[in-house]
Parts: sequence; C-alpha cells; structure tokens
Amino acid sequence: MLTLKNEPQSAQAILEQSYNLFTQSLRISVPYSLMATLFIFVPQILIAICSSKEGLSNHLTIGILSIGWLGGITVLSALLFRLFCHSYQIPSHFIGSLQHALFRLISLLLLGILYCLIILSGTMLLIIPGIIFIISLMFSFILVITENQTVLQTLIMSHRLVWGHWWHVVYVITIPLLTNIALTLTVLLSSILILTTLGANITTIMIVTTLLNMVIQTFFIPLMFTIALVLLHDLRRRSVQIPRW
Repeated sequence: MLTLKNEPQSAQAILEQSYNLFTQSLRISVPYSLMATLFIFVPQILIAICSSKEGLSNHLTIGILSIGWLGGITVLSALLFRLFCHSYQIPSHFIGSLQHALFRLISLLLLGILYCLIILSGTMLLIIPGIIFIISLMFSFILVITENQTVLQTLIMSHRLVWGHWWHVVYVITIPLLTNIALTLTVLLSSILILTTLGANITTIMIVTTLLNMVIQTFFIPLMFTIALVLLHDLRRRSVQIPRW
C-alpha cells in the first residue's frame, strides 16, 4: 500500500508517487472510468447513428447528452472519492462511493457553474487571470467531495493552497495533460486517415474515433485523478500563505 509523504515533494517525486498509486488502484478505478466514459460517449454515438438516418430533435439531443453527462459526472465523482479513500487507507466500496457522489452532486453542479463564471469573468478582463483561476480553483472539486465544506469554502481553500505554488502545480499537471492530448490526437488523427483511405463514411469514422477515445480516457482519467490527489496532499504539506483577493 502506498504511503503519502508527510513532507513536500519535488514535481518528479509527485509524479512517481502518482503513478504508483495509479498502478496499485487500477483494478479499482477502471470499472468507474469505463462506466463514466460509457455515460459520456455512448450518447454521442447514438446521436451520430440516428442523425445519419432520420435525425433527432434538438430537445431530445440535449436531453440525451445531459443525462449522459450527469451520469458521467456522478461516476467520476465516485471514482475520485474511492481513490481518495484508497490513498488514505479509508475503507470504502463501490455502492458507498456512488451514494456519496449522489449526495454531493448538487454541490458539484453548483461548484461547476461558479467555477465557469469565475474563469469567464477573469478571461473577459484579461486572458492571464482566467488561466490563473483555472489552476488555482481546480482542487475545489476534490475538496467538495472529500471535505465537509461549502462550495464557497472549497473555492477559497483551493486558491489558498495553490497560491505561492502556482508554477509547481502547473508543471506537475501539464506533463500528463499534454501527454494525454498528444496521444489522443495521434491515435484519432491516424485512425481518421486510415478510415478515410478505406472509404469509410463520416458516421463510421465518428463511431470508431469515439470508441478509441473511450479506451484512452478509461486509463488516463484515473491517472489524472491520482496526480491531483497526490499533488493536493503535497500542497497541504507546504506552507500556506493567505492571498490577497
């Protein structure tokens, strides 16, 4: 069982700990991430198939996508909570994690709305404040699931933890994020090129690329979550300087 360090770690050490946690918890996390990708991507495939035949109304399309995204968010929240429990050796199980995620769903949706509004407000003023808020407030989603705090408290706490260590956080998060983007683009563009050469239609190309993306994200989502959890643990161990809002 991985034991998180009690002293601040370098970016390399955090990534190594995260990968160890990822490999140790892979058997636990894959069912969650697979279920979440099914919720998110399968409606897109169904809509593509229906659109190629007779099409769907806008209201029905929005309804199907909304249900899929709500299901995906719930399962991803359950995965995040389960990984948190696993990393701190807290007993947990599949049904219990889903129940906890459903209990926090309203708070998560409210947090998501506030998060987007804050980022959009910062971006409308200047691009840089928006980017800063994207990073400094992202841990609020973990805090709202794992801590008994209000939505506003999680936003403030996330900003305080990141403030003063912003570049450290960016460096740790950017490496796996860029790896995910590069791998996904390479696989999807290659598959599009091959399918186009074989004469496949647009619907077939969309279905195949969506399925490939599902496979990639099934493994990258738990990896990103473990990195975020280990990084948050590291930030808690660092000296926190209260920022001036």
